[in-house]
Amino acid sequence: MIDRTALGFVNTRRANRVEWERPVSIVSPVLVSGSSVNVSATGILLSLPHDPFLQVGTRVALAIPHMDGHATLTLRGNVVRVEQNSDDVRVAINLD
Repeated sequence: MIDRTALGFVNTRRANRVEWERPVSIVSPVLVSGSSVNVSATGILLSLPHDPFLQVGTRVALAIPHMDGHATLTLRGNVVRVEQNSDDVRVAINLD
């Protein structure tokens, strides 16, 4: 795993990240629920309880319920990173 806090790490992010914890489900091509960790203008980082077996480059659709529960936002994007951790699996998605 890459240590993004290490001295000398070059940040290649295209946009600033904002911590944002919300329930999120990947609804295509697999169905798995988790939560967002952070979000930016170009992407979202998800924390999932188990490996959804997604590969970098996989096209996905996400469902994010509105806080009032009356609507769901559907977003699409491509997987750009998958990191296995001891507690979860982090999946970074570049949004369209």
